[in-house]
Amino acid sequence: MFKVTPKNEEATNESLFVQKAVSGDAGAFGSLYDMLVERVHRHIYYRVGNRADAEDLTQQVFVNAWKALPKYLNNSKPFMASLPA
Repeated sequence: MFKVTPKNEEATNESLFVQKAVSGDAGAFGSLYDMLVERVHRHIYYRVGNRADAEDLTQQVFVNAWKALPKYLNNSKPFMASLPA
């Protein structure tokens, strides 16, 4: 069963995980992944219409995000909005 959390609590958790991930905490990045992977996959699947392609592209988004973390600027946008393509 999914745990329902208020949006502001989720945003606070996301912000904390982003800060830790930018500092090199792989576990925090894993938590970000867990929070965002379903939404990213759903968006990509909607765009490409192929499950296998959507899975591959979702994986690539998170690989690119991990590589780009040192350049991440917290400009009050949600982390998902800054995920690289």
